[in-house]
Amino acid sequence: MLIVEFLAEGTTYHQHPWPWVVDLPRSSHAVAQRSAVREDAMRITMTRDGSVFFRYHRVEPENLPGLIHDALQEGAEKKIYLAVDARSKYGDAARVVEQIGLTGIRQICLMAEKPAGR
Repeated sequence: MLIVEFLAEGTTYHQHPWPWVVDLPRSSHAVAQRSAVREDAMRITMTRDGSVFFRYHRVEPENLPGLIHDALQEGAEKKIYLAVDARSKYGDAARVVEQIGLTGIRQICLMAEKPAGR
């Protein structure tokens, strides 16, 4: 079973664990996930143009299973924090999720912002 969670992302820059700016989707059900900012958290970012980053390095989606496996061997939590730009193509995001699925990880936390005033 694939577990998907929504993470509320703060709007202030110093709280943002990703060095790349992405326009996150909005969700009124977003919940803060403190583990997302841990140094060993497995963060994957996909920008509007389809570029993919694992933690702080640009990667090809096909390399994600190996990178995730290595991170797990180093003691990372068995959870992926995925930030996908709201304007990116669905097919690009699906390719990333497919690669994550090849690793056996079923907990994927989709990064989202709460709408203003919530």
